[in-house]
Amino acid sequence: MKRSKLLVLLMLMLCGAMIFTACGNKNEPTKEPAEEKPAEKPAEEVVDEVELADWEGSWNNMGAYLDDPELQEAFEILAKNEDMSVEEAKAAYVEKRHCDFDGLVIDKDSITFLDGFPDDGGNEIEKVNYKFTESISVKHGNFDISWSVFEAEGDAKYPVMLLMEVHGEEALTHFHMRYGDDKDALLEKEGWYPTFVKPNSTYDQLTEEITE
Repeated sequence: MKRSKLLVLLMLMLCGAMIFTACGNKNEPTKEPAEEKPAEKPAEEVVDEVELADWEGSWNNMGAYLDDPELQEAFEILAKNEDMSVEEAKAAYVEKRHCDFDGLVIDKDSITFLDGFPDDGGNEIEKVNYKFTESISVKHGNFDISWSVFEAEGDAKYPVMLLMEVHGEEALTHFHMRYGDDKDALLEKEGWYPTFVKPNSTYDQLTEEITE
């Protein structure tokens, strides 16, 4: 009898435990899956549009200085560095800097081409408005160089202008450029870098540029 009562008591305790467990699971709140945060968009690179005004001012063609007596010693140094005659060194350098005009005055969107230095009363060849179209990076030896491309608005003697940014402020402030009719042909041309310098450039600065 006692054993029967004990079995009944154990069965009642077991049923109670099962009911408690079931109720506990039923009342437990359902966990919602964590909300996925949208992926952050990478910050867009801000690129300032190039303006012709970045080259604003009066500029002298470096090639127009190359026959000055003060620079002839520079070609002797260049010849030694390049292991060639002075005549060969100078001829190659003159060809590298050759330009059909000796002065530029850049004002906002216009370029005035002169047959002489602006400060020396150079005569106007043509004044043209240009618009920026694109920047192009090309391989030059082991490094890249960037050209800013400008196209004339309307008819012009020089429909396309390629300009490098102004640099060398710590020594000789200058920039390299190219001009012509065909952008692609200008980009592919080798060894031609007309160069324009500030009117207050010194012969010492020009000598350093030639012999570097």
